Amino acid sequence: MKHGIELKNLSVILDNLIQKEVLSKDEVNIIQTEKTDEDKKRMMLDSVRKKGEAACYELLKIIYMTRKRTLGRLPLEAFTETKNDCLFITICD
Repeated sequence: MKHGIELKNLSVILDNLIQKEVLSKDEVNIIQTEKTDEDKKRMMLDSVRKKGEAACYELLKIIYMTRKRTLGRLPLEAFTETKNDCLFITICD
């Protein structure tokens, strides 16, 4: 059985990542060229992760602040954990 959080309204998250200067408009345009939503989410997560801890933290803040619009089934806290002072979130397609 697959557990996780369904990430919805990717465009809302991408818009916020542009506003917070985590991703550029060009980077978001490339993400949006992916064929499936799963591929778009994967590319977004990979792009943010490559930018480092501060960018990842900003993404988590954006998801948290927009969680009513962006998360399905369960609240954000249901699939977060800490290990060695790092926050991990599981987002499943």
